[in-house]
Amino acid sequence: MSIVYTRTARADLREITRYYATVNPDYGGRIIDQIRQQCRQLEQFPKMGRTRDELSEGIRSFVVRPYVIFYRQTPRGIAVVRVIHGRRDIRPELFGT
Repeated sequence: MSIVYTRTARADLREITRYYATVNPDYGGRIIDQIRQQCRQLEQFPKMGRTRDELSEGIRSFVVRPYVIFYRQTPRGIAVVRVIHGRRDIRPELFGT
């Protein structure tokens, strides 16, 4: 099972990197590493996140504080769809629905 990041998820990660580059580059690097490491765990545990069908059909999520990682299983593996700060108002519109 492979892990892919959607264009939107990659943009989210770039935004996180840019933000922390100005306020705390060391922490920014660590949080990006933690996010990617936890996403790799999805290869072995694809159902580790909680179901979030209220946001979009088939979406699951888990937390890497202070971010929430949203993903879904696909026929090819796991697609990480968004990486959003947990304090943000998380609505279905953020997932294209």
